[in-house]
Amino acid sequence: MIIYFSGTGNSESVARGLLKEGERIADWTEEISVAADERVGFVFPVYCGDVPKGLIEKIRAVRIDAEYVFAVATAGGNAGHSLNSISYLMKEKGIDLDYGTCLKMPDSCILFPTSAAETSQLLDTESARVNEVAAELDSKKIVRFAPKKPFPFQTKAMWFFFRKVVGRISEKSVDEKCVMCLKCVEGCPVDNIEVRDGKIVFKGKCEDCYRCIQSCPERAIRFGSLTVTDKTHYIHP
Repeated sequence: MIIYFSGTGNSESVARGLLKEGERIADWTEEISVAADERVGFVFPVYCGDVPKGLIEKIRAVRIDAEYVFAVATAGGNAGHSLNSISYLMKEKGIDLDYGTCLKMPDSCILFPTSAAETSQLLDTESARVNEVAAELDSKKIVRFAPKKPFPFQTKAMWFFFRKVVGRISEKSVDEKCVMCLKCVEGCPVDNIEVRDGKIVFKGKCEDCYRCIQSCPERAIRFGSLTVTDKTHYIHP
C-alpha cells in the first residue's frame, strides 16, 4: 500500500510509478484507519525541509501493519529533515522506517522556480529514476534514518518567514480576474476554499500545497505578494 500527499502532481506521479500490480494506492485525505500490506510506503513533497503537516497527522492516526515500510520524498532541492521525521513517526508506533530516499522534481513553490531547462531534464528522467527506486524497494533494500522529532526550529522559522514575511503566503486572496470556474474550490485537498456571498474565500486551514494558485487558469489567486507567472507556473504533466 502506498499513501501519498501531492499538491501539484509530482508525488502522485512518483507514487503511481512505484505501485506494484495489485497494490493499493491512497490519497492522504482518504479515510484510512489501518494500512496493512506486505509493504507500506509514503510519498510526499518536502515543504520547508520537512513533511507536510497534514500528512504527519494522517500517519499518526493510521495503524501500520507491514513487513517493510518506506518513504520517498520529492523536492526541488533535498529531503531536509523529512525522512528523519518519518523515521520518528514510525518509532512512535514501535516500528522501523526501513528505507527512505529523495527524488528531485521541479519545484512548484513560486519563490523557488525550477528553470525550464532543468524542469524538462527532471521530467525526461523521472521514469528511469523512479524505476531505480522501485528496484531497490523490490529488493527490500535497507536505508534507515535517525529518528528526529518533526518540525525542528529551522522548519518553524522557515514557515514563519514564508507565511508572514517573505511573500506573506498566509495572506491568500482572489483578484478581479477570477471567472468563478471553481477549480480552486474543487481541487483543494483540505476544503479550505469556498464560495461565500458570490466570492472565493480562503478559510485558514491551508496546507500551502500551491495546487490552487498553480491550477488557476486566470492566474487570479494571490499568496500575499506572490502570483504565478510564466516562469513560476508548474503543474506535473
